[in-house]
Amino acid sequence: MKRLKYILLFICVIYLISGCAPKPGEQEPDNMDDSGFKEGAGQKLLAFSLSGTEKGRKKWDIEGESADLLSSELVELSNITGKTYNKEKVITITADSGTLDRKSNDVKLRSNVVAVTDDGARLTTDKLNWNAQKEEVWTKDIVKVERDNIKVKGAGIEGHPNLEKVKFTRDVTIDIAPSTIITCDGALEIDYKQSVAYLNDNVEVIDERGRLKADKARVYFDKERKEIKKVIAEGNVSIKRDENITYSRKAIYYADEARIVLEGRPKFVIYSSIQEESNGLNKD
Repeated sequence: MKRLKYILLFICVIYLISGCAPKPGEQEPDNMDDSGFKEGAGQKLLAFSLSGTEKGRKKWDIEGESADLLSSELVELSNITGKTYNKEKVITITADSGTLDRKSNDVKLRSNVVAVTDDGARLTTDKLNWNAQKEEVWTKDIVKVERDNIKVKGAGIEGHPNLEKVKFTRDVTIDIAPSTIITCDGALEIDYKQSVAYLNDNVEVIDERGRLKADKARVYFDKERKEIKKVIAEGNVSIKRDENITYSRKAIYYADEARIVLEGRPKFVIYSSIQEESNGLNKD
């Protein structure tokens, strides 16, 4: 009798289990990825995080306060915080919103985009493209970069998120405290690690000592004193001090010595009570 009861109980359990199980074709697909999304559009998460490693070392991570899956590859994020890690420093990037391409790892950041390094460099812009895996940032928008006493503003940028080397595309202004302004129409490449900036197209350097114009220029900075150490200007160089002007093909300005060396058929225009001109002096 007991044996019969056990047999009936077993049959009931089997029946209940089979009745609760999904029918064929109704089984939920096992397509959840490591960020918690299921394949297909329309999914939403209240929190999102993703990270990448290289040779067992964490290389980057990105977090969003909320996320919407636009497609199997595109994720719309809000209140984004991302970080890249290298041997020298940590870079933190924040933005109000952005779109992550999970295939390429490109993130298109939008609104109040700020990148800060742990040694004090700061980048701000409205839009910024960031690839954490390749360690690249780029945009066509206006960008401001501040580091030490140097502020740079320009349109279009590409470089490494650690801001050691940055290239601006056009319309660049460098503001060096306390009173030096440098502008150029063309590209500017600034290498903070080597303390040098390369400027192109209609370069102009202005400070309390005068105004220098040239087709292109290299500006060398003193890291310790945080000021200009040397300027090498080339192509249609003109230097104006008070009302006096010098012209040359090339000029080298040594800030420590307050000395200028002119090369390439220099010409002096000196204004006094009687205007005088002298040509071909101090040829190198």
